Amino acid sequence: MRQRLVFILLLGLIALPRPILAQEVFIRFGDTRETGSTSASQTYSYGVSYFQGFGENLAWSVGYLNEGHVPNNKRDGLDFQGWARVNVLDRRLSLGIGAGPYLYWDTVLGTTTAVYTDQHGVGAIFSAAANWYTDSRFIIQGKVNYVVTPNSIDTFSATIGVGYQLDKPTTPGPLTGPSPAPVQDLKNEVTFFGGRTVTNAGKDYATVAESLQYRLNLAPHIDWTIGWLDEHHPVSRTGPATEIWAGRTFLDDRFGLEIGLGPYLGYDYHGTYNTTKLDLLASLSGSIRFTEHWLLRATWDRVTTGNDRDTDIFLAGIGYRF
Repeated sequence: MRQRLVFILLLGLIALPRPILAQEVFIRFGDTRETGSTSASQTYSYGVSYFQGFGENLAWSVGYLNEGHVPNNKRDGLDFQGWARVNVLDRRLSLGIGAGPYLYWDTVLGTTTAVYTDQHGVGAIFSAAANWYTDSRFIIQGKVNYVVTPNSIDTFSATIGVGYQLDKPTTPGPLTGPSPAPVQDLKNEVTFFGGRTVTNAGKDYATVAESLQYRLNLAPHIDWTIGWLDEHHPVSRTGPATEIWAGRTFLDDRFGLEIGLGPYLGYDYHGTYNTTKLDLLASLSGSIRFTEHWLLRATWDRVTTGNDRDTDIFLAGIGYRF
């Protein structure tokens, strides 16, 4: 059921009316606290998000939130929110409130670091944000989040960070008009990646990972990929993966940002354990094109399993477009 909800949310993003509205991207840092707990539950927090306006007073966002490490939980997740906002002080200050589903991954610790479970679920996130638009394309943002979950902890986080308007503003404040259509004359891409895979366990273990990926642009803002992932010991998992991506390019198609979801058929072999199973892959990717055909791409993959074998895969590689 949870995996179906993830795919429905992604399809909803893809089905948004074209042309896509002007977009902003944010990165924030701050603190998280488990509600109703002691001061020992205070920890770090950070997040990244895309934000798009629909006219002057409505917007939507998709983001990643890492809630740090409270005493028994290491949790992060993806949030999808609708926003209501007002723009004041000559539109320099934008005040908004948002709400939506929060799809989380939680490493729940036992009595020792060797005892843990990887739990997944859906909660709700309620947020308030204040954005200050400078004379340049940069934005200063303060944001608070309240996360409520039926089967995990509830948290409150407060963060501050910076944002950037991906399209050049012509007036102060948030952009509300359509973005230019992407260039995307070259629709094929082959990329070789190298990096690290990290187990989501009581004690994180990092080891080598590689991937070879083919990417096809299906339509404006929609890509499809198919490739091979190889996670080395102690994870010891390898197999094909395919994803549908929603995203956009900007600055004359030189930079790209995307979010992807899809299945990962992993052959998992460690110790006496030897099986092939279908897992869920959720990904964020960014690319920089430095010639007409060659680019650099970095990707974060979260492997969601049903047997406490969740991993984060951090990859960087060089790609060729044609």
